[in-house]
Amino acid sequence: ELRTPTNAICGLSQVLLRDGTISESLRHEVVLPLFYSNRILQSMINDFIDYNENLRGSLSLQPTVTDLRKLMSELVEMAKYQASLKNIELQYHENVMSSSLVVLD
Repeated sequence: ELRTPTNAICGLSQVLLRDGTISESLRHEVVLPLFYSNRILQSMINDFIDYNENLRGSLSLQPTVTDLRKLMSELVEMAKYQASLKNIELQYHENVMSSSLVVLD
């Protein structure tokens, strides 16, 4: 199973993010990039599995209610770290929406 090691990394990074003894700089320079990079890897693995299921004709959509504000906030946090490595300032201004819940697969 491809996802097992990434699930372990995700769990460990979440524990480290909640650990109050870790400095903010370590959290932002090491733990957050680990967490977000792992999420990207998990997404790529899921896309690969979905692609193969589609080839076999066994792909089924699983609509999920998602908080768009939270998703965008996480994406911006992932990109901010990479941008900071290149001395680029990334800004994101959230528009107020009546509802931020959307259905995605």
